[in-house]
Amino acid sequence: WAERGRRGRRRAQTAALDLGLQIVSLWFADLAATAWGAEDLIRNQDRRAELRQDAAADAAATPGRLRAAIELVEETRLRLSFNVTEELACEALGYRLERALGA
Repeated sequence: WAERGRRGRRRAQTAALDLGLQIVSLWFADLAATAWGAEDLIRNQDRRAELRQDAAADAAATPGRLRAAIELVEETRLRLSFNVTEELACEALGYRLERALGA
């Protein structure tokens, strides 16, 4: 039963992390839509002001760089299914996003 408990906890943690990464990916997609001037494609319509503010605050976050960021996040989501260490996967994602976005 202890092993089942650990596996269940790990599945729940991985599912929560996957959901968080999916939200990050959608935010980057909305930022890209804002940067392209295609605000009708924004999924988080209730967050238009925040999206505009984020897009204006980071001039280096071009639509191309944001697309690369989306790909990095989605790649990390896929890696979670291969039993990688979540902490290391998120740390690596942070470094990759920093490089991709030129921060």
